[in-house]
Amino acid sequence: MKYLVAAIAVVFAVAATPGEVAPIVEDQGFYIDPGADATPQVVGRAVSDARSAGSLFYAVVLVDEPASGATTYADGVLDRLPRTEGTVLVVAPETVGWASNSDIWTTDQLNDALDTSLDGSTSEDVVVIFVDDLVNPSSGGGSGLLIFLAIVVLIGAAIAFFVWRSNKASKQRKADALRNVKDQVQVRIGALANDILDDEDEIEGSDNPGASEHFEAAANIYSDAFDRLAAATTEREVLAVSIDVDTGIWHLDCAEAILDGTPLPPRPEPPKPPQPEPAPKPPQGASRSGGGSSPSLPQYQRRTTRRSSFGANDILTAILAGQAARSMTRGRSSSRRSGSSRSSRSSSSGRSRSSGRSRGGGRRRG
Repeated sequence: MKYLVAAIAVVFAVAATPGEVAPIVEDQGFYIDPGADATPQVVGRAVSDARSAGSLFYAVVLVDEPASGATTYADGVLDRLPRTEGTVLVVAPETVGWASNSDIWTTDQLNDALDTSLDGSTSEDVVVIFVDDLVNPSSGGGSGLLIFLAIVVLIGAAIAFFVWRSNKASKQRKADALRNVKDQVQVRIGALANDILDDEDEIEGSDNPGASEHFEAAANIYSDAFDRLAAATTEREVLAVSIDVDTGIWHLDCAEAILDGTPLPPRPEPPKPPQPEPAPKPPQGASRSGGGSSPSLPQYQRRTTRRSSFGANDILTAILAGQAARSMTRGRSSSRRSGSSRSSRSSSSGRSRSSGRSRGGGRRRG
């Protein structure tokens, strides 16, 4: 007779229904079938950890596989709880499943934790791993965050690359423009040097203080301009050198005018930004004859035109044209950036209580 009673008790323990389990899990947070490979201490501690995180968590460990599977069993237990909210995990010998209603865990988090828990060799291992993955997400559970961070890093790297490339291209354009205007000024400095050499003997032979003073001024400007142009790093510095070269050429013209007994040419003025109407051409020097008809005097070849022709105006025009081109390029780049930009809303990855019933699992244990 006592063996029959024991057998009935075992059958009852194995065949406990969701309705019989619900009051027990409501009272102590978990239910473990007699003979299941789980202990109250370990399962109870896991339930405590989940509830400390803010979840209304219940765990059920069965010794036999329910006919409808672990997920349906979990759903039945959750339906019979007085508050019908929280998360119920059911671990059976063959399957593991969960049901949740208005709890802090999302469906993805619960499914990820369930997949991770299948690594457990015993039923209590499954419960512990499941809870631990929810409370402390593993690499699998946090894959979404890692992917998001990877995307952010890639986007940041792409932006940095395009900014670097744009800055490099801008610097290259500026360097090309600077080299262009420096080359133009270098040609004028070379012409001034040749004129100084051509006039040197005549100036020394004339013994004319006025002509010598202008000649020396031109020579000093040439020497200074040569060094300044080599050291110039901005278009403004190059323009300043060009203005001084014009002044040096004017001094040389003045020295020749004194020798020829003709009026001094007008001193060149600093260049001004181009006006809409054409600027008047600079005065041209008249052709001059030799220094004298006496056969005892040397004959000197004069330049057919004056060279103090406000050449800095050409340099300023080149600088302004280069700046305008760069401004147009920046404008197009800015337009493309503004046209392609879109407002976006950021989504929070923080935990919030799910709305409505969800269930998952049915995973088969290995």
